[in-house]
Amino acid sequence: MNSQVIQAKTNDLVRIGVVANVFEWYEFCVYAYLASIIGQVFFSAENNVLAVIYAFFAFSLSYLARPLGSLFFGYMGDRRGRGISLRVSITLMAIPTVFIGFLPTYQTIGVFAPILLMLCRFVQGFAAGGELPGSACYLYEAAQRKHRTLLCASVATSSLFGLLLGSGAATLLFLFFDKQVILDWAWRLPFLLGLPLTIVILFIRRSIVESFSQTESFQSGSKNQPILKEILKEKLALYQAFILVAFLEVCIYLLFVWMPSYLEHFLHLPTRMVYISNVSALFILATSLLFFAYLARFVSHKMIMFVSVLCMSLASYPLFMALQNNPTILNVFAIQILFAVLLSGLNGVIMETLGNLFTSKIRCTGMSLSFTCGAAFFGGSAPALCSYLIYKTGNPMIPAFYIILFGLLALSVIVTLKKPEISLP
Repeated sequence: MNSQVIQAKTNDLVRIGVVANVFEWYEFCVYAYLASIIGQVFFSAENNVLAVIYAFFAFSLSYLARPLGSLFFGYMGDRRGRGISLRVSITLMAIPTVFIGFLPTYQTIGVFAPILLMLCRFVQGFAAGGELPGSACYLYEAAQRKHRTLLCASVATSSLFGLLLGSGAATLLFLFFDKQVILDWAWRLPFLLGLPLTIVILFIRRSIVESFSQTESFQSGSKNQPILKEILKEKLALYQAFILVAFLEVCIYLLFVWMPSYLEHFLHLPTRMVYISNVSALFILATSLLFFAYLARFVSHKMIMFVSVLCMSLASYPLFMALQNNPTILNVFAIQILFAVLLSGLNGVIMETLGNLFTSKIRCTGMSLSFTCGAAFFGGSAPALCSYLIYKTGNPMIPAFYIILFGLLALSVIVTLKKPEISLP
């Protein structure tokens, strides 16, 4: 067998790696947009703020499973093919999503309700460990070089459209039902929607063609080599990818996933309005990153990432201060849109950058492990940690300090990246 990359049709790549990814990330993140409701339904808390904190701690738990999932699905993708990894991950994502929709509440079975909820979230986190980076790796290797940047960026776009779909479902829920009806039964509807969505994804991915590059040395021997030994050979790339992803995930989860809860419970803005603002900002984030992916044809990835991270770090404190001084819905909308545009630079080129960092021998494992560890240890935990710190200290500027800290780390990594980027073997 030769080492030639099988170039798949662009429309097939979009269908397999992008469209399906939208639905899967809806299933994973719709929980976060209903955190205030989930906290009241599944946990016993003294007040609504504590209920939200409990719900986001359960959300964080799912991220602890993601590194395990990344190892499992990354290894599966590197050794048995990208296709089987993507099909198994979506199946494991769907089952607990639908199961959550049928779970009895705390009022019905007491402490067993949050235990079952956390078990479901743990399985979801395990499955998510192989989905986004697995899709990006598949597209990175299957796409023609001239289309690779945009197709890799489309994976990031699809995950954000999944967040947008989840935020939109929560928005519609609050628009069409009053809060008591939602607490009684309507909260189940977005989770039950996961069943038909999963059927659609499995149909889309039924015909994945393995298209990853395999060098002669990989085919002749690397399948029998310990994966850890291969990973340790590229530990610098793993560290660089980990830090970049950590910054990106901290920003996404604080500014576009946790933000509605922050605005509602800490700044006391109307629930419906903050969700509408969040949907709008997610749409801008999901689409504007494609502009920066196109810009990467003319400007280096390194420069785009550096400017994006620097601007985010410099803008975080004054923008959060503006939220405190003038917490109106118009101001919230403008600030979220600005955050979305600034972050789009990094988000538009990060997937291809991760693919460039690793060799084909461990690319799927490397991308999966770095992405999910960055999300698990820092991104997914950021909402719970910042909620807790604000609750304890009374300082609503905690999120800005958190973003600045990771921004400094990301900048130190970006300046060390090689230029030009490594192309696919």
